[in-house]
Amino acid sequence: HRYALARANEMLGRVQELEVGYCHVTLLADLSNTRTERVAGGAVFFTAGAVFTTIGVVLGIATGVAVIPVVVGAAGGVAIARSNRAQIERVQVAMEQVLDRLERGEISVPKPTRKKHPDDFVKKLTAEIKDIGKHWGK
Repeated sequence: HRYALARANEMLGRVQELEVGYCHVTLLADLSNTRTERVAGGAVFFTAGAVFTTIGVVLGIATGVAVIPVVVGAAGGVAIARSNRAQIERVQVAMEQVLDRLERGEISVPKPTRKKHPDDFVKKLTAEIKDIGKHWGK
């Protein structure tokens, strides 16, 4: 397992009941942190190539040979920065797998309880207030 969902900055889930026994589930993942990490990694790789090229030029190495690190650094930096798309696709597949497992019943979901009528809540709240009033008067 690659644990692709663990790399997400934040995961959100929303369940909306459609009718008894059916619901709509939405999963969202914030991957802004992975993009920043990939761009930073690409910049570091490019900078390392530029530093090695500069050192080569200062030491008097032939220009054709000294330029190789900056070219490799630029290509590698772009490749690292663009690899974020693959990470996003892995997370999307992982979220779809979670939804598939939920749909097949492989993930246990608590059974819905009887919906309480709003009057039940009001009656309970009123009884609690009356009880507090009895003790307060003493």
